[in-house]
Amino acid sequence: MPVNFLQVKTNLEQYSQKVKRLSDKLAMLEEELWQSYVLNSEKLDFMQALVSSTAKNSKNFYCACPVREALLTAIAPPEIATNYTIIAADGSQIQPSRHKAVQFCVINVGIIKALMGSGQAPEIQTFSQLLDYDQLFSEDGQLIDEDAVAIMRDFAERSVIQQSITPDPHPILSITDGPLGLYQRATGRNDSRELQAKLLNIYHEIAEQGVISAGYIDKPGSDMIGRLFSIIKNDEQGQPEYDSKKRFYKGVSDVAIFRRFLEQPGARSAVFEMINQDDKGQKSSLPVHFFYMNVGQGSPYIVRVEFPEWVSRNPQRVDLLHAVIFKEVKVLDRNPYPYILHRAHELAVIHFEEYEEVERMLLEAYERAEISSGFQSNKEANKMYSGK
Repeated sequence: MPVNFLQVKTNLEQYSQKVKRLSDKLAMLEEELWQSYVLNSEKLDFMQALVSSTAKNSKNFYCACPVREALLTAIAPPEIATNYTIIAADGSQIQPSRHKAVQFCVINVGIIKALMGSGQAPEIQTFSQLLDYDQLFSEDGQLIDEDAVAIMRDFAERSVIQQSITPDPHPILSITDGPLGLYQRATGRNDSRELQAKLLNIYHEIAEQGVISAGYIDKPGSDMIGRLFSIIKNDEQGQPEYDSKKRFYKGVSDVAIFRRFLEQPGARSAVFEMINQDDKGQKSSLPVHFFYMNVGQGSPYIVRVEFPEWVSRNPQRVDLLHAVIFKEVKVLDRNPYPYILHRAHELAVIHFEEYEEVERMLLEAYERAEISSGFQSNKEANKMYSGK
């Protein structure tokens, strides 16, 4: 049966009114936040000290903190370097499902390595991994969830990047889709924590080779700036404790602020430090810095670019990353996104026909080993029968 549009229609007006009330409230908060942002643009020492003191007395603490540039900084894209190497990796996976006759997980990573200025064709590879059977189950015997597979995919992406790095007299940059910080994949599983430790080692080893790692976040939804200024608001009101759940500028996205003054295509914001502590007050094991950037060619389209803290110690590294990202997004000018990362994604995508082929190969292997393959759930069978 199709959606009952008449029933949906009965709630449209109420729904729209709630959206309007919330939008009006957020617009007022956004304007107040903007005024405070402008007023405090040069007060870096004050903000750094306030964030530091608040972090000492808080858990589950998450916000942005300016590093060395004024808040209203808007830097045009620098001239691009003639020669550099850029590596992009992206992954996809087949998630194990209890509804299938055979439980399995495949992680597929596409990687592209381009030696810009060399005249050589990019190197393109795909790495496919069928997880061992015992990796499919958590410590309590249940099939692993999407978060657990995501950590494995992240590890696979960074591993193939590391393997592709060779001595190069020119700068090397690597780019992946999504946040760089390891805390994004935090879980309580022991094997997940082990993978996170291995991921951190990869970042350190890549850094020792001078490779600039970057995470590209398209259409970011974070409110790290609002969290920073909620702390400032607390200080102004003389409130002794900061409660993130009751923060003043809750719901105002960072994008709303940076759209106001990053008007030039390619312009970036000041560099910020990402402050993140877990419920035990422990900071993320990978210090991450970031800037926001306008990649739009007409109206502003704001993205976030993350990179390890060591990169921002040298402004030339930040300039290089800034310039390379802008060059990449200009290729897909209608919907700006790093072209090389888009190509890596195309390589990594697992199509349904490929899923079926892996399943067929496994069923044949089971038959040769005289192993019962189990059975498909009725729910899954009905989905397949109905063409879903």
